[in-house]
Amino acid sequence: LQTYEENYQKNSLKICKKPTRKQLLTKKITIESPNLVKKLEVDAELD
Repeated sequence: LQTYEENYQKNSLKICKKPTRKQLLTKKITIESPNLVKKLEVDAELD
């Protein structure tokens, strides 16, 4: 269990350094359909 928690913490640190899912999706959808950005941001906040 301790090893699992340590791995989880390491993975969390890696994830923090990457762009968030919201940022990635916002970039992607801004290119595909600007009208969806506002809806996406609301959905991401509810996550």
